Amino acid sequence: MECRVSVQIARRGASRLNRTLLLLAVPCAVLVLVLNIYPLGSAVWESLNHGDLIGAAPFVGLRNYAYLLTFSEFWRAVLFTAVYVACGVFGGWALGLALALLLRTRVPLAGVWRALLMLPWIVPNIISLGFGWNWLMNDKGSPVLLVLRALGDTHPDVLAHPLFAQIVVCACRVWQSYPFMLLMMSSALASVDGSAYEAAQVDGAGRWKILTRITLPMISKTSYVAWILMAIFCLNDFQSIAALTGGDPQGATRTLILFAWEWGNFAHFGTGVGYATATGVLMTIVLVAVSVVLYRRTQRPGADWAVAADGVGGFTGLSGSAKGRWWRLLMIIVITVILLTPLKEVLYQFVLGGGSAAGFFANIAASFAASTLPMLERSLVLASVTIVVCLIVAAPAGYAIARGRGKLLGAIRAVIFTVQSFPVLLLLWPMFMMFYWIQLLDTFVSVQIGHIAMALGFATWMFSAFVQSLPTELEEAAWTDGCSVVGAFFRVVLPSAVPAVISTGLFVFLLSWGDWQIAGNILITNANYPLAKGDPISFVFIVLPVVLFFALNRYFSLGGVATSFSRR
Repeated sequence: MECRVSVQIARRGASRLNRTLLLLAVPCAVLVLVLNIYPLGSAVWESLNHGDLIGAAPFVGLRNYAYLLTFSEFWRAVLFTAVYVACGVFGGWALGLALALLLRTRVPLAGVWRALLMLPWIVPNIISLGFGWNWLMNDKGSPVLLVLRALGDTHPDVLAHPLFAQIVVCACRVWQSYPFMLLMMSSALASVDGSAYEAAQVDGAGRWKILTRITLPMISKTSYVAWILMAIFCLNDFQSIAALTGGDPQGATRTLILFAWEWGNFAHFGTGVGYATATGVLMTIVLVAVSVVLYRRTQRPGADWAVAADGVGGFTGLSGSAKGRWWRLLMIIVITVILLTPLKEVLYQFVLGGGSAAGFFANIAASFAASTLPMLERSLVLASVTIVVCLIVAAPAGYAIARGRGKLLGAIRAVIFTVQSFPVLLLLWPMFMMFYWIQLLDTFVSVQIGHIAMALGFATWMFSAFVQSLPTELEEAAWTDGCSVVGAFFRVVLPSAVPAVISTGLFVFLLSWGDWQIAGNILITNANYPLAKGDPISFVFIVLPVVLFFALNRYFSLGGVATSFSRR
């Protein structure tokens, strides 16, 4: 009898917990729907019609989908998209995890190397791709072309060869992906109990067994969420390939998002909008299906929770010999130099002023010129408001998604994810029309709404991924002491999750700061352009995110959220 009563009490407690978590998640779900429901619904409707963007479109039902599924160029784009996403997700994850493991050993100046290795993620893509990677592939003095000439190719044109162009594009995607994975995996490793490694060493386990039997299972939940987020980034990545190859040569590097853009030809109000949006719907269906499988694995009780419950403090690495530490230092220096090579031209041209003091000061002067200051101000406002709104709404929702169970929370989780998975590029025309009807077109407010709509779901899932790596002991202790669920979130979780809050805030800042697609497709005149669209080569446009990250680097160097928990 007593056992039944205790079970009923436990069930009532779980029910109250889920109801409270549901209340924390509802504002985010409502805001996501309010900002996206019309653009998303309009895009789905367009996929069932055949016509241009400004004329009447006859309803054709599933005919657009049937055509795409029998079109050879569509399947060619599907194949390369699968390769591209796999490289970005798993290549970036493998490299990010390897670097996170290396930096958690006793490497001198580990915090400095971590900060430097994050630069491909910090420098805006429009700069690192348009100048860094184009220099690497096209400049006569780039190391890639020097190596090709040394091998006997006197007229190397890497991007003109289909296979080589595909390799370059996929390598660029890995280069863009690994810093995000490094950040996520560092956080996950921080929640791993070091005693598990010590016990394994005592039992004589080798490094491979430790990696496969202890490390990977313990960080699996964070890895799954990181894979999901990166799959969305890669699938929606338009500007990387557009900047490098434009889908050429011979369509070899055309992904589905480029395929859809070419069909819709939104910039010229083309006649293939139905095919373009149908492509977006198919992309979303596949992505959601794969992500559901991965996310369900994060809900299973696993070794990562069981071991982390024994003690929090994180794996700080094996000490090794002094000689081993210097070998690891040499290794990290070589890796850092190789990975930062594409940024050489960015540093030379925009930060060092082309190697001259006059050029350096000219870049600074141009950044603060009368014509640039309004754009800089608008960019700062855009990024700041987006950060504040996203953190206020996404942090509670991310916590609820990570901790909650039940059908309603599952529905909210599915809504936020599904809406966020639809390609942003294909929502811009419906968003354009929506702003036209509510008389906000060509205003700064419309761009601000677009940035919040773009970033909110990502911020929610990113914060949720950090919470996945947290042990629940402190929250449960707070509940036992009479603290409410909301009180425990604000008094225990948020103060302890400062690295997670800062990581998510920086992610939102970078997403907003470097975006040019929303302003470029919503604004008609130049009056409200932010810096990314109006003057992308501005010195401050490049330097400000880097300075911001280095100023906050000590939070990332702590190794993640769980480290803060261990210090309370």
